[in-house]
Amino acid sequence: MTGNKIDALKKKYPIILEEVSDIECDDGWASIIEGCIRLVDRHSSLTKKGIKIKQIKEKFGRLRIYSSRNDDYTFGVAEMAEYLSELTCETCGERGELRTNRRWVKTLCDGHYIFEE
Repeated sequence: MTGNKIDALKKKYPIILEEVSDIECDDGWASIIEGCIRLVDRHSSLTKKGIKIKQIKEKFGRLRIYSSRNDDYTFGVAEMAEYLSELTCETCGERGELRTNRRWVKTLCDGHYIFEE
């Protein structure tokens, strides 16, 4: 993600993101990422578990979110993010699909898929 989007998230969620130095994906997944951070942050506050997000990245065309404590809730949020990322263009955030017939697996909308061919 671009630096200004990362900075904005770290400013909004300083405690839960204190161990995240970079978010390794394009900006199209920003809303998925922020929604998941919000859910985990709220869960951490309610349960007083002190959960920290360790890493956020793209892997095999899907969004991966790793945290310091993987209870059923945080695991479910990470699974939801992965599922939603398979339906969302990593570049622009529009409806996309996982493209596997390329050198790199990536989730893209039709427009960005054709552009990157």
